Amino acid sequence: MNTALRAFTIAGAAVALAAVAAPASATTFAMLGGPLTPGAELSVPATVATGGVTYDFTFTDSVATNALTQMQEASRSGPIAISYSLFSGAPGSGTLLMSSGAATNAPTFAWNFTPGNYYLEIKAPASGTISGGVSAVPEPSAWAMLIAGFGLAGYALRRRRLSLNLA
Repeated sequence: MNTALRAFTIAGAAVALAAVAAPASATTFAMLGGPLTPGAELSVPATVATGGVTYDFTFTDSVATNALTQMQEASRSGPIAISYSLFSGAPGSGTLLMSSGAATNAPTFAWNFTPGNYYLEIKAPASGTISGGVSAVPEPSAWAMLIAGFGLAGYALRRRRLSLNLA
């Protein structure tokens, strides 16, 4: 093998390794409806995805919140099986918190968020439309107050009806 060909082969291998090691840039969108608070619902802005491209959807949580996340992608022929990941921090340098696992149609998972910045990352397996969001789930104490309030309202109505019958 001559010297020029060997140098060309080594340079080509170095370029190929650099391309594999280089992080893929992602297209970043802010989720609509933020920040995340109890009772809030955030949604993904209308996004037409290109297959093989990574998309990051950022949002902020202002108070500790239990929430459900769901992402999905669809094309003209129907749903596309996907998986996605939840990170804390800024896109590209965040900490992985959870992944939706194997690719399925509209994977969902729950997470207990603390105040801070987060993003959902999806690598579009095919071209299509990405949709989804994060919905805050009320705390158990909020459910208890709601049930107690209905109970008190029912008691007040029953008592009022009894007093009207006696009059």
